[in-house]
Amino acid sequence: MIPSAEDSNVVLNVTSRMKFLPVVTSFVEQAARAISLGKKEALALTLAAEEIFTYLCHLTASSHNLKIWCMDMGYGVRTKFIFAAADFPLQVFNLTASISIDEDTSPEEMGLLIASRSVDRFEFFGDDTNSFHLLLIKEKSYPEIPLKAAVPVPALAQCEIVQPDADNLKVFADRVLQHYPEILTPRVCRYPGKLVDMVSSGNMQAALATDPSGTIGAGILWAFYNSRIIECFGPFVFNQPAAAAISEALLETCLGNVARTSAVVLINRFPTPEIPPGYFELLGSLNVQTSSVVTERYVCFRQLKEDPGALIWGHTDIEDFLRREYERLSLPRKIRMFQDAGETQNTASVLSTVFDRARRRVNLRPVRSGADMVQNIKRHIQFLQKESAAEIFFEIDTGRSWQPAFVPALLQNGFKPKLLVPYGGSADMIIFQWGPASS
Repeated sequence: MIPSAEDSNVVLNVTSRMKFLPVVTSFVEQAARAISLGKKEALALTLAAEEIFTYLCHLTASSHNLKIWCMDMGYGVRTKFIFAAADFPLQVFNLTASISIDEDTSPEEMGLLIASRSVDRFEFFGDDTNSFHLLLIKEKSYPEIPLKAAVPVPALAQCEIVQPDADNLKVFADRVLQHYPEILTPRVCRYPGKLVDMVSSGNMQAALATDPSGTIGAGILWAFYNSRIIECFGPFVFNQPAAAAISEALLETCLGNVARTSAVVLINRFPTPEIPPGYFELLGSLNVQTSSVVTERYVCFRQLKEDPGALIWGHTDIEDFLRREYERLSLPRKIRMFQDAGETQNTASVLSTVFDRARRRVNLRPVRSGADMVQNIKRHIQFLQKESAAEIFFEIDTGRSWQPAFVPALLQNGFKPKLLVPYGGSADMIIFQWGPASS
């Protein structure tokens, strides 16, 4: 189940006036320390919050109400600045407008750059209540385990599926890195302490295959991707002669657990060779870059409940892709095409950016359409190339009637539709990939 945010959060309501800056910084620092962060991480998050509050105070001449929300993630702190859309000029939150370094950058925009670099994740997005959020995530500092040569694992004389304790989780993470290539390895395994905290906080689930003596021969992980999708990792099997039987036992354990949840789809972005036939269908593929080599990575899925069908919004420029994929995946959908009837557009479009710097991977998402979509996307690509991004994706939520308006601008800028994720957003999600890696 998803841990309840109501059980582990604190909220501050404040007016966007600089005289309240000490209140904001004290609140964020004390909340971060009380929740889980060490002194160094808490100070970094506080610095980011200081810069963002200062930035918001300077955006408009009048003051507005803000909500600052801090939540314990179990392995870090999630902080949101929440405000009404009408109160602020949204285009200033474009990555290229506010997080860049040039001679015209204002001190406030430099502060936003500092904020983005002080945390592990920085994102701007909207929700269904016409509120907008600036999201900061700061994780606890975990040591990264060094890569080691694979150690032989003896065959399990008997096999039982168990829920792991902290020590067994750390051994499991080490063995995943030893026996599997990077392209099949979830990054959390590089930080076993983080994996332990994610499992103990309920943000991730795990099952291991062991013998009565405690030897770990295999394992599987799973977690909520959103409220209707669960993502699983594995199964990872370490040189076991009965790999097929062990994999089936692990997958059945995972399925038995997720069947009791609200999820309707199980996806696997890192399918291993040990997945038995019949458990998953091919969803599609993405291209990933590891060690300067572009590799195709397949993505699989499984329906957990009967699909009731849905209305989705598309665009004529990708109609063939949509109809082909829905037919191949046997997903009942009624497709309505976005139509530009010449109505007045917003002058400036707005994009949200999620930058995973460790993997050099970027996800762009639309916040607002506008007349400058082609130019805005182009500016983002140019900026991200300077930031050494290796993989650039753009996500279109087919449940939002306005989002397919971005499709022509994406195609003009070298993006291609690669993946259709059932229930990946308010409806399905179309994932576009940019550049040579998208071919």
